[in-house]
Parts: sequence; C-alpha cells; structure tokens
Amino acid sequence: MALTAEDVVNKLSLRIESFFHRHHQDPAARNSFGYFSSHPVAPLNRKRLLAMLRALQDWRKRHPSQNGEPRPLRVLDLACGGGIITCAIAALGLRTVGVDANPEELRMARLFAFEEALDGVFLEADLLEDQPGKLPWEVAVERTLGGKPDAVVLAYALHHFSDPDKLLSRLSAWLEPGTLLLINEENPLSPLFRLKHRVRGVIQRDTAGEFHRSHAQWRALLESTGFVSVAPPAGLDFFPGLGRLRPESCWSLVFTAQRG
Repeated sequence: MALTAEDVVNKLSLRIESFFHRHHQDPAARNSFGYFSSHPVAPLNRKRLLAMLRALQDWRKRHPSQNGEPRPLRVLDLACGGGIITCAIAALGLRTVGVDANPEELRMARLFAFEEALDGVFLEADLLEDQPGKLPWEVAVERTLGGKPDAVVLAYALHHFSDPDKLLSRLSAWLEPGTLLLINEENPLSPLFRLKHRVRGVIQRDTAGEFHRSHAQWRALLESTGFVSVAPPAGLDFFPGLGRLRPESCWSLVFTAQRG
C-alpha cells in the first residue's frame, strides 16, 4: 500500500532526527538537517514539506495510466541541498533525482540516503552554467530518470540565486508543456520572517547572498519565464489561520504552476 504524504513526513522526521543526532558536528548536516530537527523553524519546515508532497500526490491522481492506476511520475528536485525532499518524494513511490552544485550538501544527501536506507539519487551540476567536459544537467537528468521530468520541485532554493530569471528561463526552455513546477520560498513581507532574517544576519552573518521576493514578485517572475499558476499560492505560517486569511503575509509561500 502506497504511503500518504502524512506517513512520509512522520516517518522521515524520525529518521532526520536520528541522522542529525549522529552527525550534528558536521557543518553540512547542520545546514540541512538541523532545520528539520533541532531548529525553532523545524515545525514550519515539516509543514512546507507536507504541502509539497500533497501537491505531488494530487498531481499524480490526475494523471492515471491506461488501466486506471496512477502512472509513475518522474520528479526532479532541483537545488536539492541535503536531499531530504528528494528522499521524501522517492518515499511516495515516485521516480526521483536530486541535483545540486554544492558537493558538501550532496555528500550529506548520499550519506543520509545510505544510512537510513532511503531511495535517493543525486547528481552534482552547476545549474546556471555548463561546465567544460560535463554533460548539461538536463541531459544527465533525462538519462537518470528515463525521460524529462513530469514535475520539478524548487524548495527554499531560488532566493540563493542572484539571477533566478536565468534558471527559470532555462528550465522553461527544457520542460514539456504541462510540466508541474512547485516552488517554496520565504516571504520578506512576513513580520516574523523579517525579524528572523535580521537576527540571523547579525548572529550568523550568512544572509548577504540571499535575494528574497514577495508573493507578487515571485508570481510575476513565474509568468515572465513561461509558467502559469494552476492554484493560488498557499501560505504557511506558525499561526494556523493566517494561511487562509492572508496567505500573502505568511512566512512561507508555496507556488503551484505548470509550464505553459
């Protein structure tokens, strides 16, 4: 019997905590796994993961095979970091590959998948510039998945790119029309996020290379690069009712779009 999104998040959360307990002294583990286990924002990160997995499950239900069963979807987790989301998507029974440019993050992703006996395939690639002697990452992904992805996930990643327009335009030029795109980003209009971001900028001093955009700005960027929204952006926050009342003010925004 296939696992539900809730099953995956609950079971994976225990494995993340166990893995982080073993490797908490490794900086690469703190960067990804700390934010899902010991960090104050861990409950929100689990909500965000659940929202994306539910969106993928709904997408799969709308694409049955000829015999009426959901067909196996191919999913690309772009800028996958420590591989938590890649492994979660694979746990839903989807064919998945994670791609990232950071070798330390990928080292941790592979270690997590190995130690916790999870399905996770990971590729290293520069997402903006092709490297001499290496295949473009699009070709490597197609060879790994057995074709172009049916869905692409970009979670907590676009704000790290100084030129997200270039990445989304490259993605749009490659994907087939109708391909699902799930984007999760933090919202600079959220008072709680602004406070956390400023405190982190003073204490950790690692926010200078982040480029956060508002609800309207991300939506405009998606439209300008060839993606069409298929659902209103979902707002996720520590305050449960805020997502229903004012999603544009929530800490986290989940965009569901497809290649036009």
